[in-house]
Amino acid sequence: MYARPRSQAFLAITLLLLFSILLAGCEPSQRLSARRDGDFSRGILVGRAAVGDEPALAVSPADGSLYAAWVGEGHALHLAHLGADGRLLASGALPLDAERAAQPTLLADPTGGVALLFLEGSPEGRLTLVGLSAEGAVAWTRPLGDPTTPVASYAAEVDAAGALHLVWAAGEAGGRALHYLRVGPGWATADPGADAAGGAIALGERGATPALRADGEERLHLVWSDEPEQGVREIRYATLDAAMGSLGPTTMLASLPVPLGLVLRDPAVAVAGGDVYVYWALERRGGGLAPPSAQSSYVAFPVGRADEAGRPRQVVVPSPRDAALAPAESAYPITRLARVPENARPSGFVYYAAPAEAAGDELAVAMAVELSGRTQSQGQIVLTLWSGGAMDGYQVLAETPNTSIRPRLLADEARDLYVAWVDTAGFGAFDVFVAGTSGPMRAYLGRLRLQDIATAALNGLWGLVQVAGFVPITVAWLLPPLVVLAIYVLIHPEGDLTRRGPQVMLAVASILYMASKIAIRPGWLTDLPVPAWVAPVWADRLVLLAPLGIAAIAAGLTWLYLRRRDYPSLFPAFFIFAGSDILLTLLMYVPAVLSE
Repeated sequence: MYARPRSQAFLAITLLLLFSILLAGCEPSQRLSARRDGDFSRGILVGRAAVGDEPALAVSPADGSLYAAWVGEGHALHLAHLGADGRLLASGALPLDAERAAQPTLLADPTGGVALLFLEGSPEGRLTLVGLSAEGAVAWTRPLGDPTTPVASYAAEVDAAGALHLVWAAGEAGGRALHYLRVGPGWATADPGADAAGGAIALGERGATPALRADGEERLHLVWSDEPEQGVREIRYATLDAAMGSLGPTTMLASLPVPLGLVLRDPAVAVAGGDVYVYWALERRGGGLAPPSAQSSYVAFPVGRADEAGRPRQVVVPSPRDAALAPAESAYPITRLARVPENARPSGFVYYAAPAEAAGDELAVAMAVELSGRTQSQGQIVLTLWSGGAMDGYQVLAETPNTSIRPRLLADEARDLYVAWVDTAGFGAFDVFVAGTSGPMRAYLGRLRLQDIATAALNGLWGLVQVAGFVPITVAWLLPPLVVLAIYVLIHPEGDLTRRGPQVMLAVASILYMASKIAIRPGWLTDLPVPAWVAPVWADRLVLLAPLGIAAIAAGLTWLYLRRRDYPSLFPAFFIFAGSDILLTLLMYVPAVLSE
């Protein structure tokens, strides 16, 4: 008589779960990255790009809202506007007539405005500056530089006074010259510095992929790459006097053999605590006998003493996905860091260095790093902190199911950090994500949603299916104690646990089961999912004591069974203990073993 109500209840729960999953799938604009045990919010998907370049990112000085820009379908520029809490307010293509836009950069004017700078034309084009309203609409458009000379690559920097500084490489391939342009505050109408070609000043150096950073003393630090001969790249550095528009002495920081199959990633420069940091990476894309890889290098030297840079050093970020985090103090809102052990081996991919504005003596740099789980390796975005010319530690700031590359990191006046990156989302498609450390952003993007509940329910169901697949392994654990119990029952056909003999045999069988489980256990039984914040010494102890803890719980359940039975029997009691231990063991270990 109770079969129908129970079946109806089961059907209702199943339909409710499916309905929840369907509802959760109806909000693709609110897709978030997985939760991490760190200081960044979950990343929010703001749009899809058609080109895997770095997305542009800026914080509005007026209201703290966020803007992200990228090149979308048809090489059109797309813009996303997010509230200060990370809420996606708008996302879509900008109404511009630009053909084949490339290399977008968002610039925050200290007076309160935000502008978008990009190349109109790809792979070479003309620099165009677009002013954006508070709602993200196009307010004005202004071309920059010499219209007769296409620009191949550029760097832009805004100083504390609101002046815009530009350095770009233009001219014939292999002989591109570096040019400098300063646009004063009020970018829409400000006159550029005097020269013969749209305000640009030739710096007297050739090169490509410039990187620029101001240090607050009317001095710009410029880094670029040069190709003095086929198969050789040089990383060069010089200071740029913004007031005079002149370049100081040039220093070659590194000379790199780049044969066929290697690619030099764009260098990056930053200034923190009176030191200059310069990063670059060499990527091997495969071919021959060497597998694909990417390794970053850096030099650090005091401001004004580039000759003390010394030999380049490798950036070491280990590959484990769940490195232990320890408490840390930082001028940024970073409370925990993973330390790099001495003689640690770097991940196979460490590249795309993206430094933020310095916070005192500290520098935050985001990088794309290939992290390894138990069964799979995946590129993810990692935050590294630097001071005194060396890395202090790192933290995985986001986790997505796809490969994450090309981060763009910035810091606001409150020293909160914001990052945008792209995820591979299929052939020729890239998802654009944004995350941050601000309190409102962490609170809004960290709230529990219907989609999270549905995902957790599905993961739980899938975990039960995985557990069922490991049940045959437990036969090896049960076989020795069952043989001993069978022999005992043949000799003494009694199983009443009120008697001393069956009580002793229950204890013997339970101990034999535990010994068999430990002796015959497969290697995955050591893969206890210990939280990343647990110190390594305690993590090792938890791994060793976990089987005993599970056995204690199973013993407690068996004791409850014995108390509720007037005439408890030997075999049922043993199966209560062993079955509880097996179920808890599989539920605890199997999802971790099969996780990525």
